[in-house]
Amino acid sequence: LTGIRPTGPVRCSALAKPELITAAFRSRGAEELRKEELVQELAFSLHLMSPSDAAAVIDTALASGMLTQGGEHLRLAEEARSDVTTLTPESAVNVPDLFHRIVAVVVDATGETQREVIRMVNRRQKENYGISPETEALLLAADAGVDVTPFLDEARQKLVQRARD
Repeated sequence: LTGIRPTGPVRCSALAKPELITAAFRSRGAEELRKEELVQELAFSLHLMSPSDAAAVIDTALASGMLTQGGEHLRLAEEARSDVTTLTPESAVNVPDLFHRIVAVVVDATGETQREVIRMVNRRQKENYGISPETEALLLAADAGVDVTPFLDEARQKLVQRARD
């Protein structure tokens, strides 16, 4: 999933990008998802956008024909579906992204669960509107007394890339 994960809030112009929707299906290894599951995957599991942006992305994808709806379940359109079935979670490189590596060191430093650390990052993001999850995780790690130096180059590169996009 590397290369398709934005580091901050998704702009409206990016809302209909097929790779965002495809990433969620690929991450779950599913061909069908309920809207709530898709929002959960886009917003909380993949950290691609806020829940309200995820709902807007799904609505845009439905309106454009990228997604089809059958009952409660959403499916990728035929051309996008072949991407999901050929790329299974086992075929993806299993290297944690920057965010999850930072969360892991905060878990080690504080003794909190991963879920609680992610909740803390989410709460801080709401307080500091618009800061990327990686940046909030770095700030949380620094507050917990973690040496964040090993993460700074990669975080800086992500910020530069985000500015270029």
